[in-house]
Amino acid sequence: MPLLEIVTPPGYIIPGLSQGVLADGRLLFLSGHVPLDSEGKLIAPGQLEPQMVAIYENLKITLAAAGATFDNIVKLTTFIVGLTPEALPIVRGVRNRYVNTARPPASTLLGVSALFHPECVAEVEAIAVLPR
Repeated sequence: MPLLEIVTPPGYIIPGLSQGVLADGRLLFLSGHVPLDSEGKLIAPGQLEPQMVAIYENLKITLAAAGATFDNIVKLTTFIVGLTPEALPIVRGVRNRYVNTARPPASTLLGVSALFHPECVAEVEAIAVLPR
């Protein structure tokens, strides 16, 4: 079995994500990543797209520290403050710059009322699988 195997049941397709991912390896659980710079300062207060880019850049740093890349991610959970339909193309657009869109991870998108800072509008947590 390859490290990651995409599972998509027939007749049930949501574009841009996998319904399931079978994984064989070591698990890496990534805490919710937020749009903070290396000094702990909030990036682009209240702005979804630049915050999403900052979050994915922070995820990339954590993945690299574990010897992984976005190709190792099997599950993403995204939290957006005040989620509206207009946010979906922004969230997917940024995500698709980082993940392998031919083999996307399983994903969940949640609207929330607040995050750790009043001007933080996004947070992303992930699960990755690395070879044994």
